[in-house]
Amino acid sequence: MMDNQKIISIYKAKDPIDAEIIVSLLDSAGITCQIKNKAAQTLFGAGGLGTGINMAAGAIEIAVLESDRDKATSIINEERQQETDLPETETRSMPDTPPESQSEPAHEQKPKSRYNSGVKSIIWSLIWLFGLGSVFAIKFGIKGLRKEKNKITAMIGLIMGILGIFWTFWFFSHVIFLQ
Repeated sequence: MMDNQKIISIYKAKDPIDAEIIVSLLDSAGITCQIKNKAAQTLFGAGGLGTGINMAAGAIEIAVLESDRDKATSIINEERQQETDLPETETRSMPDTPPESQSEPAHEQKPKSRYNSGVKSIIWSLIWLFGLGSVFAIKFGIKGLRKEKNKITAMIGLIMGILGIFWTFWFFSHVIFLQ
């Protein structure tokens, strides 16, 4: 009998996690459901570019049998209502945190880089790319010399970048042009 029933989309998920939550709710209620476009989200390699949804593949949709539509939509609406009814969480302060930093919103704090400029300089100097890596190595080396306490890594990257520029000139003048 189920083979003759039509499968319809009833919900467009905000992201893959939202889709999994809805599927879990529907499964626990005994409703057979299906996720559409989930596998296509990373098909093009770019993923959602921070949004969670790949615009080329479309939104992730939850589909159910037509006979389960009303029950499924009521479960989803009930879940969404519970999410909006939650009280706002109180911000708890850490005992060692000064009051000035507690008042600043978290989104205004600049995230710290994993690598300092000296390390970036060394990495770029190793990635030659016909001189482009050497240019970035020099850029990050100079930035590291100006701003950082540990100037040794910045100096090493800067020297390697300059050597890479000399290598680039030698490469193009002897290998490319003198053939």
